Amino acid sequence: MMKIIILLLLIYMPVISQDSTEIIHPIDVEMQICLELDSNYSTQTMLDCVYKATHNWELELNKNYKELISKLDDNKKDYFKKSQQDWLVYKESEILFINELYLSMEGTMYLLVSASDRLELIKSRALELKKYINTMNIDE
Repeated sequence: MMKIIILLLLIYMPVISQDSTEIIHPIDVEMQICLELDSNYSTQTMLDCVYKATHNWELELNKNYKELISKLDDNKKDYFKKSQQDWLVYKESEILFINELYLSMEGTMYLLVSASDRLELIKSRALELKKYINTMNIDE
């Protein structure tokens, strides 16, 4: 019973930010600081902030992948590897769609929207893997 309570707390645990009960990941904090710099007012400099954050989320995703796979038994590893391969196919397909959708629109703001959507795609998977790791840690 205690493990279930801890699991629910992990999933729904409120965390703290400036104006809500949500934790802001350090990668997002770094990107926000970058975007708020007075010198980063052009589309290109804003894109650079998003690209750097996307790269950092990719590193986080890879770190979480390695940590999670190290905790799985062989049977679960096979399922997880298949899941990750399927996600990679989905990711590539989704990025192609995002590019087609936004990059055909007029206005440089759509470059930022496209980059942000790609970032969210990778961030979401990184956080999902971290959730799995946290869940497994409860059982240890």
